Amino acid sequence: MTRMTDVPSTAPRFTPSMIQSVATDAKPFAILTLGVERYEIADVMVDDEERLAFRPEGEDMWTALDRTIEDGWNRVGADIVASKPTALKAFLQTHAVRLSGNGVEDELEFDTLGTIWNVSLGSSGLAAVAFDDRAVVPVRYKDELPEDTRDKAIAILVKAIPDLREHFDEDIDLWAYRIASGVSILPVM
Repeated sequence: MTRMTDVPSTAPRFTPSMIQSVATDAKPFAILTLGVERYEIADVMVDDEERLAFRPEGEDMWTALDRTIEDGWNRVGADIVASKPTALKAFLQTHAVRLSGNGVEDELEFDTLGTIWNVSLGSSGLAAVAFDDRAVVPVRYKDELPEDTRDKAIAILVKAIPDLREHFDEDIDLWAYRIASGVSILPVM
């Protein structure tokens, strides 16, 4: 049975270790567009191997991917999406389904692709996070968190579980690949 999260890709999935910042005077040969975001693409040498690198259009620093054109533009676009510092938060915002709590209550329970987690907000700036089958983690939070209770719960979860990204790595990669199915490429002349 095919699931919504299934992705027909033969290239290895993205892991954060597949990227590194590089200072180079590389010249872009393409513009990759994902929604409203545009990225310059260039070939760079990393450890004596030619790799693709990207940067937001007009910026100076390149980020090298452990990819070549043979991996396909969807795979390259997926790696760009997954490499963003905001990828984990965006993934959780689109995949955390609230099971209980109406946003005003102090306790919220979520299901994120089969992983059950909850956040109990205390009035003294202390929260308790239960994630999957792990022990409850206490978290001290500050008022500068988002006002929206759901967004606050996600921010507290991210703070409480240091290896959260690794827990969802495969799912984030598949989500990024689906987003990148809308990628467009223009050559730079």
